[in-house]
Amino acid sequence: MPRSNNKERSSPDGGWTPRTGFKPRENGLKPVSRLMNRSTDALYRRRGFGKFGHEILTHWREIAGASLAENARPERLSPAGKKDDGAILHLRVAIGWGPQVQHLEPVILERINRFYGYRAVTGLRIRQGHLSRPQKNRKFQPRHLSPEEKKEIGAAVRGIRHEDLKNALQSLGESILAREGGRGARKGN
Repeated sequence: MPRSNNKERSSPDGGWTPRTGFKPRENGLKPVSRLMNRSTDALYRRRGFGKFGHEILTHWREIAGASLAENARPERLSPAGKKDDGAILHLRVAIGWGPQVQHLEPVILERINRFYGYRAVTGLRIRQGHLSRPQKNRKFQPRHLSPEEKKEIGAAVRGIRHEDLKNALQSLGESILAREGGRGARKGN
């Protein structure tokens, strides 16, 4: 197919085109991680985590250990003063954990610096306060269906000839009914 020389279709810099009004895509779909990085970079910079410091946030549980990670959270990084001194990590710790974290400061600093491979963080600043606890995933326990409810679902799929499809739909119907708590419990009915 011959290539069109229509100057209106594309601009030399690959930008906005008068005909479509949109900038052409370079490679089609883009990974969500790239979009997320763009949106979170500003937040990381505002908290002092910059280009590489955000790894403290994303890998905090690995660095600090499970017990400490549940009771202390990194809030921000700030410069230590001199340019070559590393940074100060500001931690918010659960009430009552301040003395424990203060006692563990050399261990925490060693773990962080081992993670980075150089002396990235040289000190901690501890602030006690309430920490929001992440909610633990509770396993859903579906209720047991009554024989009448099972018969109702069976009647709904009775006209289906394909046996595998019929069984799959019956199982799906039972699961939905067990989760929703019956027809009367649904919103809008």
